[in-house]
Amino acid sequence: MDVQHVLADPHGGLLTNTSGSRSSPSRQLLPWLAATALVTTIIVGVVAWMLQPSAPRVEGRLTHVLPQDQSFTEDRHPLVAVAPDGSAIVYVANKRLFLRRLNELVANPIRGAEGSISTPFFSPDGRSVGYWDSGDEGLKRIDIGGGTPIVLDRATIVRGASWGADGTILYAKHDGIWRVRVAGGEPRLVIPIAEGLVHGPRMLPDGHTVLFTRLLTRRGPSWTGAEIVTCDLDDGQRQQKVVLAGEDGRYVPTGHMVFAVDTTLFAVPFDAAAGRVTGGRVPIVEGVRREVWVAGNTSTANYDFTNDGMLVYVHGLPERIPVIARDLVLVDLKGVVRQITDERRDYWRPRLSPDGSRVAIEVFDGNDRHIWVVNMTTGVATQVTFAGEDNGFPVWTPDGKAIAYTATVEGTEGLYLKSLNGGGDAESLAVTGETVPTDISRGNTLVFSRGDQTAERAIWTLSLADRKPLEILATPAQEHHAMFSPDGRWLAYASNASGRHEIYVRPYPIVQGTERRVSEGGGLGPVWAPPDGSALYYRGAKSLMVAPTPLGPGFVPGRPRALFSTERFRFSGNASAFDIHPDGKRFVMVTMGDPPPPLPDQINVVFNWFDELKRRVPVRP
Repeated sequence: MDVQHVLADPHGGLLTNTSGSRSSPSRQLLPWLAATALVTTIIVGVVAWMLQPSAPRVEGRLTHVLPQDQSFTEDRHPLVAVAPDGSAIVYVANKRLFLRRLNELVANPIRGAEGSISTPFFSPDGRSVGYWDSGDEGLKRIDIGGGTPIVLDRATIVRGASWGADGTILYAKHDGIWRVRVAGGEPRLVIPIAEGLVHGPRMLPDGHTVLFTRLLTRRGPSWTGAEIVTCDLDDGQRQQKVVLAGEDGRYVPTGHMVFAVDTTLFAVPFDAAAGRVTGGRVPIVEGVRREVWVAGNTSTANYDFTNDGMLVYVHGLPERIPVIARDLVLVDLKGVVRQITDERRDYWRPRLSPDGSRVAIEVFDGNDRHIWVVNMTTGVATQVTFAGEDNGFPVWTPDGKAIAYTATVEGTEGLYLKSLNGGGDAESLAVTGETVPTDISRGNTLVFSRGDQTAERAIWTLSLADRKPLEILATPAQEHHAMFSPDGRWLAYASNASGRHEIYVRPYPIVQGTERRVSEGGGLGPVWAPPDGSALYYRGAKSLMVAPTPLGPGFVPGRPRALFSTERFRFSGNASAFDIHPDGKRFVMVTMGDPPPPLPDQINVVFNWFDELKRRVPVRP
């Protein structure tokens, strides 16, 4: 048989001699053999190229420094988030959300997302951002192009949130972890928390196990001692399984968990299906900004990452919150200041003795708060509490011989009474939990609030004679900062029942009657004017406010007015940030003090971060 009938081309034709003359079979085979050799060489080369080790990707970095007219705000809560595809970041500055697309040089505000904003988190498609507005007390979402935000839930506090691929958002509140559908519907409590605090819920890849941070015993303002736990939503008992000690844990698709301790991020190998750690922890990022030593904080470490390995984090926080040198001062009705003592300390929440001769005040020493007493004449300050990790909110007994206060002792917070005559140990008043004493009446009745300062908080009383606590005012709102009128027949307090904190007055001891609102435009920390309670002073948004309060059966408060700006003074926080002298003409206050060293307002972006993570923390197959 002729060779040309045997060799067919790939298309079914024959490989023939096109010259028309016959050639030998060996000459006809040469082109085909050459082509075959070439194809074989190409295939071998491609296979060899595919099998050779890939070159490591370059770990690129980018730094976004906030402009001089911007600074981070609401930094007790999360500040930054990255879009799932790594195309943009959002951050909280100047009380609004800014969007920085990484292919652009500047960040622009998201129109409509302004107020007391924090806790940003992206939708899975990167087109929307969720956040918490503490001023409006709402969990909201908004398109990244701006517009009108949509309220998903009313929330006095949100401690971390995440947007799942199933169109639901998980978020932590005072009573546990909640879930709401973005498309609409009633929010639902999915993991109740009987005690402690929770933060940062995130769904694991199985779609029904939630990873979050839990703090059972709070030492002052710090989240030290928190645990990262998991909970299966399909488990009717909602059993919580401890994974490890740490805060703000997040699952990484490389088979790791990343979490924070102080200002350092650590990583451990993590089997998400089994919910267990499979190796030791390794520090991977240092100098992540956190506010864990500030009261009212969350466990957040300001970092986020995409599923393909882009890391973003806010840079720089000292290992401990700095001690700020502040002045203890007297301020007259026009705002003129006179220093009480030359000793500058990190003072907070002053309370004058009934005769006006001494001031009980908190002093922060860099680790704990303790209560000191300052002599108004000599300016000499004396420390009066030593035991316990955290002592605060002093109030005087009517005879000026003792102070009641709250303290955390051996991990348990509660009320204590300390005699100032002859020393001796403080006496426990056998009331535990998150408590804030605010006043003691002339009849030796202590009034205090009880409950989470960002959630439902009720007003209680305790007779110092029989030591029996009694809840006197509790609603779904917050009621706190209670103060007795000088005659003991009225109770002033703050409540957010209207959607923001305002000052109200009720008759006492029968408080079930109709309340009278005193403030306009918000208010906290009421203090009655001595000696007859004819006025109420309180903290407005930017000023010290006063409202006439003619006490009587037909009590009708007068129109409030501003006395002077409080920008120079430390004028926030729980309970009263000031007190009034018995002469009714001067206030005792604390100045803002020297600012701490400025932190760098910058966001670091690390590309291909997973390569480094896998190299430094290997995961066993």
